[in-house]
Amino acid sequence: MRAHTPPVARDPRVPFNRGGVITREREIRRMLDALLRPLPVQARGAAMVSRLLSDGTGPLYDHRRSVDLGAAITEAIDQLDPSVSLAHSA
Repeated sequence: MRAHTPPVARDPRVPFNRGGVITREREIRRMLDALLRPLPVQARGAAMVSRLLSDGTGPLYDHRRSVDLGAAITEAIDQLDPSVSLAHSA
């Protein structure tokens, strides 16, 4: 994982919340596993993951929002579960 390597001076990539990513590594791997399952995922969950990855002001990039990172990942994992829509429609 890139979070475990020291930052490079003059790195053109956007800096990210290294400490938060390391702390939440287990949850991040669960989220990736949910995305890679051969089952369909909920569009809402996929959108939440997309926003988490692309929002440069979000908890994945802003270390001041580290507390929010765990909640955002957990919410995305929950929303990726295809059984969520089945439970709500029953």
